[in-house]
Amino acid sequence: MLQRPDEIFNEASQTVGDPLERDALGGEAELTGDRAIPRRLVVVSNRLGNIRDLSQAGGLAVGIGDALAERGGLWLGASAEYQDYAASDEPLIRLERVGKIETAALTLPYEEYSLYYNGYANSTLWPLFHYRLDLVNHRAEFLHAYRQINARFAKALAGLLSGNDDLVWVHDYHLIPLAAQLRRLGVRNRIGFFLHIPFPPPDLFVATPDHEELIDDLLQYDVVGFQTETDVGISGAQCRRPTPLLLISMVRLR
Repeated sequence: MLQRPDEIFNEASQTVGDPLERDALGGEAELTGDRAIPRRLVVVSNRLGNIRDLSQAGGLAVGIGDALAERGGLWLGASAEYQDYAASDEPLIRLERVGKIETAALTLPYEEYSLYYNGYANSTLWPLFHYRLDLVNHRAEFLHAYRQINARFAKALAGLLSGNDDLVWVHDYHLIPLAAQLRRLGVRNRIGFFLHIPFPPPDLFVATPDHEELIDDLLQYDVVGFQTETDVGISGAQCRRPTPLLLISMVRLR
């Protein structure tokens, strides 16, 4: 479902199980004969939470963990371990199941991950999206690593999807290009994205040379969620073509 910026869904209480949200994400269940088969929920975030002890986790991990514990599904994130050698093109993934939740820990090369996380994500995007141009540090090697790590996430996820019926929900600024990378690999699943930090206005966003590419990346998602109505308006105003369905507030994945 693609809608213009002025066609904004504004209902904080909607869930994936609600009729409008089912339509936006392509439906909650597939009908097979007289029986409805729930679509599998696949969550992607920069890091995995400790699903065995969510009391020690942050708000994002707790929210994802609770949703997956109730609904079931797969959670993909970077492993706490790194590759100390030249990275292979093939993803190195460790799978674990706890109750209804299956986690996929993706092992990444340390130097590349550091440039992606400490570099582009937290030295470029984080201050930029928080209106702190004085703190923005934009380097070509940061951007290259950011794109490379997102490509690694996409390749790993593409191999884990069980088909076009999986619902994919991507979280936060670390993974803005993920949908675009998945589309390049031929993935046609419905993909949603939620940004857990503010979105900058145009006069600040242009401070990063790849701002147009980032907007194009967001347009590869079927649903994009922001924290506030202001952020929705700002993001929609910067799109030069029809945008995904824009959501205000976090959509509960259950």
